[in-house]
Amino acid sequence: MDARTARLRAAVGATGELFYDWDARTNEVRYDGAYREVTGFDRSELEGGLDRWRSLIHPADVSGFDASIERLIATGQAAHLEYRIVRKDAEVRWVRDRGSFLENEAHEIVTMVGFVGDITDAKEAQAALHQAIEARDALLRHVHDQVLNSLQLISSLLTLQSERNLLLSPAFGAVRGRVETVASLHRGMHISGGGGVWTANYLETVCADGVRGPDVNQQVSLHTNLANMRLDSEPCLALGLITHELVTNAARHAFPAHGGRIQVSLLDESTRVLLHVEDDGVGSRGQPEGLGLSLVRALVSQLRGDVLVYSSSAGCRTTVTLPTARA
Repeated sequence: MDARTARLRAAVGATGELFYDWDARTNEVRYDGAYREVTGFDRSELEGGLDRWRSLIHPADVSGFDASIERLIATGQAAHLEYRIVRKDAEVRWVRDRGSFLENEAHEIVTMVGFVGDITDAKEAQAALHQAIEARDALLRHVHDQVLNSLQLISSLLTLQSERNLLLSPAFGAVRGRVETVASLHRGMHISGGGGVWTANYLETVCADGVRGPDVNQQVSLHTNLANMRLDSEPCLALGLITHELVTNAARHAFPAHGGRIQVSLLDESTRVLLHVEDDGVGSRGQPEGLGLSLVRALVSQLRGDVLVYSSSAGCRTTVTLPTARA
């Protein structure tokens, strides 16, 4: 063995993988490297060409292997395959097969060289991670279900109290609206598997709830243009509550004698979110800020955002700027 061959053999051995050299003309395969560690067989026991290697493949993976080899031979593409083999000791192991074809001057495939490595540990770790994620998601869905059921019970009790006490009905209705906003968030988290909430559907529901109720002018029309972003649950809840308060305030107070229009827009500006809520109602008319807008300012302050309110006799426009917290 010359020095160059010795160096190449040492390099192949250092990979911890089996090296193969398949002669397409004679169907002979030469093995080197960690063939014994990967398969459990000696070199002499692996003689028999491609068919012998094929006999090691797990029966459930043979058809996929055959189809891949046919496709690779037809296209000349490099091989990147994963399949199972049955070792000499009958143990089933996952392997990754990476190889390349070499052609002659007539563009005919004359040989294929590559490496086969054992990836069973990585496959098992991947499967364990997948199972852990599924278990986590199932637990999160259960938690969201329990929270949602509790919120729905609270909402029902508030509705009942509102019907029994007409004097406090507006106050009960306001609290119920906030509870429904939180409940909508948990519905969205249940649908998305707990990894954040998509803003478009969530805020569409929040806006629709905000213009419903006995104390809302039924001639008010709602229009939305909402960017769809997946945000973390905490900032998304704050965004929902802010939207609920602004839409509810406009629906209940901007149109005392006539109908009108409420426009809600959510813009995605990469590092920040812009929420615009505007109406063509009567404006604030010099009235002091109510509890709803005070709550909006408090929520925006917690998220280190900004609120800008512009009011005139032609209507009111509120712009909220928040930093983006994507899920």
